[in-house]
Amino acid sequence: MNKVKVVSLVLLLLLTVSFPALAAGETPASLRIFPGQVASLEANPALLGFATYNYQLQFNSLSLNMWSNAWTVNQILENFNEYWDEEKKSELLGAISGDAFSVGMGASSNVFFGFGSSGVQGGLKAFAATGLDKDFFELALFGNELDEEIHLDNSFLQGQGVVDIGFSHALDFPSLAQQFDFDRVTIGGGIHYLNGLAYAEVNTDGTILISSEEGEDPFYAEGEFNALYSARGMEGGGGHGAAIDIGAWGQINPKLGVGISLNNLGFIRWSGVRQTKFSGEAKIKHPLLVEEGEEWIEYEEDQITDQPHDPIIRSTPISLEGGVHYVAHPKIHLGGTIGLYQAPVFHLGISAATRFFYPQWLPVTVGLDFASHKGTPSLFAGFGIKAWGWEIFNFTISDIKLATGSGKEVSLQFGSSISF
Repeated sequence: MNKVKVVSLVLLLLLTVSFPALAAGETPASLRIFPGQVASLEANPALLGFATYNYQLQFNSLSLNMWSNAWTVNQILENFNEYWDEEKKSELLGAISGDAFSVGMGASSNVFFGFGSSGVQGGLKAFAATGLDKDFFELALFGNELDEEIHLDNSFLQGQGVVDIGFSHALDFPSLAQQFDFDRVTIGGGIHYLNGLAYAEVNTDGTILISSEEGEDPFYAEGEFNALYSARGMEGGGGHGAAIDIGAWGQINPKLGVGISLNNLGFIRWSGVRQTKFSGEAKIKHPLLVEEGEEWIEYEEDQITDQPHDPIIRSTPISLEGGVHYVAHPKIHLGGTIGLYQAPVFHLGISAATRFFYPQWLPVTVGLDFASHKGTPSLFAGFGIKAWGWEIFNFTISDIKLATGSGKEVSLQFGSSISF
């Protein structure tokens, strides 16, 4: 594959934002802080101290998430063949949350085993997101004056996939409980071994100028494009790393508990890394004027390199989260979280949920989830079927607003567990 094709392929990966890479499923955070499930160690390992089982095996068989920070289904359908006046164009541009039109897609699959105040886990986790600078959409909607610049700085692609194997444990601290006048205080920690499957990061820095010179190519680009990637299957590719979790949970009284956690603090060393880099100037032809066999982009050969790169060390995407759980009634539980998360992109997340047990064998959960990188809140709901310590099936879906055309994302989660 020649250099032109390599650059074209990587640029296409960045710019074709409607086909993002596989990424991590995003579960509403409040679903993870209900005590009594070993998977709660992902939110706060201290919750293992409140296990209501001797042993529990829990399968989160599939978690799938796709999201966008731009238009709802209704906005797309209502405006597809409509005339867009200035007000409508401003509305469509304003619907893009942040400095770039971003999308993501995700999937994960995990198994957990809890025994007493300890838990082990293993599974696949990944995350990715890609974005195109908002300047491109401003150009498409409003046009642009000649010799004015379109910025590339906010365009990006990032993601990684790992196999995560971990152990967590929680300990009681009666002295702290007495000091804070709580019923109980537990502190928990976890350690993870991370086997890296794939990693990619693409960064851009520069501008595109619309030429006013008659007979010249319409676009003139200047800047830097840098892609680093590694994957199992490439020569020497893949990664190895480790991470830790730490959390505390205080049961203020039999009904109310609060906690805080710092999760996934660690690193991965990626080997077999390749780097594709473009630096300098390029002329870009109008796509409708490119003849068969002609390159759509012109640049000097020495402006692009595609070569092996030294191993890189990248920090794991950490999260800092606070949570609260309240038993309003033995059959009505409330949960909420607020936190800062680095995956799939850095964002603030707020989530609240209510779990009903009417009847006991059919738990139903409804809630509201907000992530700042998406820009709008989403509604989620789930239900399970329980019998004799066995949660035969549980299913969660978000965003319910998608059914009315007002949603920007869709998430599905399947799982089951057995306690004994």
